[in-house]
Amino acid sequence: MKPLFARVGILSLVALILTGCASTQPTDPNDPYESYNRGVYKFNNGFYHYVATPVNTVYTTALHEFVRTGIGNAFNNINTVPDMMNDALQWNWRYFVKDTVRLVLNTTLGILGLIDVAGESGIPAHEQGFSYTLAKWGWSNSNYFMLPFFGPGTVSTAFSLPVNYFMSPLTYIPQSSGTSWTLWGVDSVQTISEQLPSYNAINDSAIDPYVSIRNAYIQNRAYVLEQIENDGVISDDSEASQMSPALQMSLANS
Repeated sequence: MKPLFARVGILSLVALILTGCASTQPTDPNDPYESYNRGVYKFNNGFYHYVATPVNTVYTTALHEFVRTGIGNAFNNINTVPDMMNDALQWNWRYFVKDTVRLVLNTTLGILGLIDVAGESGIPAHEQGFSYTLAKWGWSNSNYFMLPFFGPGTVSTAFSLPVNYFMSPLTYIPQSSGTSWTLWGVDSVQTISEQLPSYNAINDSAIDPYVSIRNAYIQNRAYVLEQIENDGVISDDSEASQMSPALQMSLANS
């Protein structure tokens, strides 16, 4: 969670309490807050269009794709630390070992994570976060909940934002030096750069982009939860196992 958005989780929860039961009949049982969620979606869409897209245009024009890839790899390497913490909290030791190997390989041979040596060696990164830890220990049926700036999530995602913030190594860099703010800013812009293509693809092609984004998120979350609940193993007869890698990537970036 970025410092600029440090209060977003609290504001989102307040909004959730204020909305209570949505005034309009939801179209999906997993989305009882659809009225509020659509409002946040419109706000986020405006932010992506008027702020994120221009910033991304400058970013991608100024930096070659090779450089942007290295930056993304470096921040992914930093985020391996909270991934490992959640692996341990979930008792997912297969993931924990893999993430430990990823951190060691990428930090050393990968030059502080600029090169994803582990990924190229067959040890890819995986989606992780404290909301998945909550799901592992019982809070798996969390309702869909759009977050300002952050996008699609669940109620448990909003509760997890402060924990994710304190798990990040970037949080403990002294802010007085300006380095912390710079790193958070670059990380935010890099994240936007990675997610905008998939977001724009859905927005431009879907009849109702809100529903498409919601369904993609819910399906991807179910896939990740099945992996976490089974320590990274998906059964052959699982619906999630039938998802193509391309579809999984598309959903993960939505």
